[in-house]
Amino acid sequence: MNLELLTVEESKKLTEMLEDRDKIVSQIKELEKELKEIDKTFKTFERNTAKRAGVSEPSKGSSDRKNLKGEITSRLKEAGEAGLSITEISKELEIPNASVHSWFSSTGKKVVEIISKGERGEKRYFWSE
Repeated sequence: MNLELLTVEESKKLTEMLEDRDKIVSQIKELEKELKEIDKTFKTFERNTAKRAGVSEPSKGSSDRKNLKGEITSRLKEAGEAGLSITEISKELEIPNASVHSWFSSTGKKVVEIISKGERGEKRYFWSE
């Protein structure tokens, strides 16, 4: 398009069109901001509703914890009357002692078949059937 060949009316029309385009672009940006806010609100609403309904979102490591329960219980069953200490379990599973301690203090205490005997530092865990 050659701007030198434009008439005054065409120039005015072109200017109006460019202004309209700028208005539309700014309206689109405002709508995008509103949509982001709605999306944030909806996600918060979903989380809050799930919490009220007693539904928890699965965490990334939940399958690892389920495997940990199976691993620990199977090791205790295999150990029989000798039982296992936290250190032995952590070495066999190649995980930190703290993780095994944490597991026994939370999940492990809910498993009624697991029995602990001994004093602090010498405690051993057994599987009773």
